Amino acid sequence: MDQEILVKGPLTKEMIREGKKFVRYVDELSDLDVHAYFWMYYAEADDWRLVIASPDVQTKGPLEVYKKLQAVFAKIPEGRILMTLEDVTPLGTYNSVVKALKKTFKKSQKGIRLKRYGLDGYFMEDGYLYEVKKKR
Repeated sequence: MDQEILVKGPLTKEMIREGKKFVRYVDELSDLDVHAYFWMYYAEADDWRLVIASPDVQTKGPLEVYKKLQAVFAKIPEGRILMTLEDVTPLGTYNSVVKALKKTFKKSQKGIRLKRYGLDGYFMEDGYLYEVKKKR
């Protein structure tokens, strides 16, 4: 248990740091087409999830994306990251939150806290945006 980050309660600096490491690993170790990475708080579950937004969820299915994310975790040397696959959620780019993020941020953005943030008709209670990429 000491190798997992706590994802209940407030977003911590450790969660942001560990998420940033995982984002880098996904970019370096997988072929996922990722349009956005962000922490999102799910109030009803009192739980944080690192969201990986990818059109691969629509085209290949969420199970295939989970398999690719699991493969990334398997390639990370032991002790280098405190997250697990249970901390991560893949969403398709047609998801309302992802669409709102992409519409709100007209340019590629990185490193923005989204606490009580209005996103083009979607209210985010709390979150942290690592990156939203505009179409290439």
